Amino acid sequence: MGPLFIQGPKKMPSLKALVCLLILFNSTLVFAQNSQANQSGFKAISNLFIQGLYPEVLKALQNYNPKKKESRAEKEYFRGIAQSRLEQFDPATKSLKKALALGSKRADLYYEIGQAYYGNNDLAEAQKYFVLSAKSGFKPSISYYYVAYSSQILEDFQKAKKYYAEMLKQKDSTPEYLQIANYQLAEIFLELATKKDNTRELVKKHIIPRYDKAIAIDDKSRLSKDVVARKKEVIRRYRLDPNQLISGKMFPAKKYRLSISQAYKYDNNITLTTNLPTVQDTRKDSYIYETNANASYSFLFAQMYIITPELKLKYVKHSDRESPGVYEDDRYEIKPAIKQRLDHKLGSKPGSFTFDYKIDYAARDQYQLKSLSKYSQGRTWSVGEKIGFFKFGDSGVSYSNGTTEYHDSNLNFDLTSWTLTQTVIRPSGNLFLLMWNFSESRFHKAPTNDSDTTMLRVDYIVPKFANQYSFHVGFSVTFLKVLATLARTGTEKTYAPSIKLSKAVRPNVKLSVNYDYSKKVSDAGESNEYTKHVTGFEISANF
Repeated sequence: MGPLFIQGPKKMPSLKALVCLLILFNSTLVFAQNSQANQSGFKAISNLFIQGLYPEVLKALQNYNPKKKESRAEKEYFRGIAQSRLEQFDPATKSLKKALALGSKRADLYYEIGQAYYGNNDLAEAQKYFVLSAKSGFKPSISYYYVAYSSQILEDFQKAKKYYAEMLKQKDSTPEYLQIANYQLAEIFLELATKKDNTRELVKKHIIPRYDKAIAIDDKSRLSKDVVARKKEVIRRYRLDPNQLISGKMFPAKKYRLSISQAYKYDNNITLTTNLPTVQDTRKDSYIYETNANASYSFLFAQMYIITPELKLKYVKHSDRESPGVYEDDRYEIKPAIKQRLDHKLGSKPGSFTFDYKIDYAARDQYQLKSLSKYSQGRTWSVGEKIGFFKFGDSGVSYSNGTTEYHDSNLNFDLTSWTLTQTVIRPSGNLFLLMWNFSESRFHKAPTNDSDTTMLRVDYIVPKFANQYSFHVGFSVTFLKVLATLARTGTEKTYAPSIKLSKAVRPNVKLSVNYDYSKKVSDAGESNEYTKHVTGFEISANF
């Protein structure tokens, strides 16, 4: 039986087939190597990106050449993000939009394109992509915030209002976002309200409550402090605070003032004995006990007119009960007054016109009987004006005229006075007070006592330093011309420096120590000159 199948000899493969096989094998090997290299390169790029090394990311992407569409989309995405972080906004938008065109599925792609356009100040384009980001569910609150805020910048306040309202509806709105939205809504409402006739009413009814709502979300946040400051500014601008005067200044919330003080002083020349050696034995010193009480209450009308009834009381007693020349100056004083102030503006400068009327009643131990009886009574009216010409403090001018009648009619006189003042508030809060005063005293029955007095004074006050201390130093020079004796005495000068140090021991209680020095100089020589030192301690309380 013959063979069923006879197998012939095998044929060798042709050269062409062998070359094709080698090419196919090599291509497969190269593809596998490139795939591994691309995967390895992308991982390295991701690591650089995570570290924030964006220039290195861009450099590495130049050598990353994936074939797959989704990988090319990733390449453009990373390129765009790196460019955006490096503030290369124009190329960033191009790269990110390429990623979008290549079908990138990145959730934040719309948001990042919006950020790139926003950084490039192309706000209209940025808004489109932020809206798409919000609708896609990626950071809707902050996306709507950018739409709203950029609308504010473009002064499209209705659109801004719409998207801030959308921001408030989002579930991802944190307290921080809610606070921002309410604050910005208040700002938009304010901008819209300024175009209405009833701006002040709208601010009071809608805008201030919106500021309050923003503050209430988190009153401890940093933004809350800004909102509080802004609210106060708006309240001042539209005069919504009942205690705000039309000048812009504030009327004190506490309308009454009550203070009392007790001072203990030592005066080494209570009798003003001159410096002549022959009269030094007559010089008297004494301790002085001085009590003061002041009370006032202010009434405000129409946010511009203030009327303040005031009462000042003083009682003075000397420790030396053996020297009539000393204890004859024991006294009490009663000083009622009515002070009036009309606030206004001179252009944009705040100002106030004042009109005051006061009575000075004094009882004294004039007969050296160690009992007090009526000594004098005076009436003075004054008018004045204060204007904030300078940012550093008010400038003032005032005129006063008064008459004082004594138990001895020969002492009755009229006093006319002009005063200029300037306050200088330093950036530190410390202040200078500068004053010039000129007054004329004219006696009814004793013209030989007529005099003219000029005083220059400067005070420097440090309201607070070193744990509740305050410091006050002053210096004044008084020029006195007694007209009848001018040829003999010339212009007599009195130099009076003073210093006072105080410490608050309670919120309304203060302790003070002070020193005052006086030296009078006259062309008449020592017969008209004197010096004196007064040191003191005081405790005061304000209610």
